[in-house]
Amino acid sequence: MNEQPPIEGKNTILLVDDDEQVRHITKILLTFLGYTVLVAKDGAEAICIFSQYHVDILCVISDLTMPNMDGIQTLKALRKISPEIPAILSSGFTDDTKNFDVKHSYIFLQKPYKVDELQRALTKAIETEWR
Repeated sequence: MNEQPPIEGKNTILLVDDDEQVRHITKILLTFLGYTVLVAKDGAEAICIFSQYHVDILCVISDLTMPNMDGIQTLKALRKISPEIPAILSSGFTDDTKNFDVKHSYIFLQKPYKVDELQRALTKAIETEWR
């Protein structure tokens, strides 16, 4: 696991993506927007990080299509720890999750995205009640 930055208030985003370049660029964008960013390369690492920091995490941004544990499986595991955590699932493919029971419990963000699209998705996810 890589070293994580210190947590400063509840302004922290957990970013989960198996693509190193996407993690790097998205972390830069999120930092530019004023967020503290915790980074995970897969679902298993995300669960480990989330278990430790969930009270400080404002929102989760996860790649939808990852090997071993996809974004839906990761989100389901994280919501066992914190059922109302806001989430954004992102993919270069379309939002093809019709068969999942979490269909309406996350915001979908199409890759590639611009900083303003990321900010809008974060605002929408954070303002939505997930109950």
